[in-house]
Amino acid sequence: MISTGLNQLLLGALLTTGFLASVSAEDCVTVAKEVDQPFAYPSATLAYTITVANPCDPEVGTGLFTDDFPAEVAQCTWDCSATGSGWCEVASGAGDIEQLISVPSGSSVIIDAVCTFSPSTGHECALNRAEFVTMDPDVLRTGIAQTCDWSIIIFLADFDSGNTSSWSETVP
Repeated sequence: MISTGLNQLLLGALLTTGFLASVSAEDCVTVAKEVDQPFAYPSATLAYTITVANPCDPEVGTGLFTDDFPAEVAQCTWDCSATGSGWCEVASGAGDIEQLISVPSGSSVIIDAVCTFSPSTGHECALNRAEFVTMDPDVLRTGIAQTCDWSIIIFLADFDSGNTSSWSETVP
């Protein structure tokens, strides 16, 4: 088995000499979604960074990027920027995102979003999913980030007493 470093070296050599027949988007295009707080209090400000990158597939260019923010986050605003020869159809906005972006080989698109965390009872976690579909609908990439309510439950010493009013306490 060849090591990862050697694989990358061989891939680079094949690309520069022209011997590589094709590299599929399955191997190259990625969507990474990060959130600055995996746990937060209600009303906290969450900062998301979504990166769509294409380091090596010459066949991928324009595609549809979507991010339907979950009900547990509100008042989202976002900015879109690109590196290399990539581009964003819309540079900034508010609310859900649905736009064309271009990530040709060697490019990336970065979307920074700021939202307010507003979980409701029974929905203490916000699972936020971003997707990029290339012009080849078989190539779909997804990035996911999750934030949960920081409140925790502590079981007190008399948990087994039968007195349910003192069984637990929610601590912010």
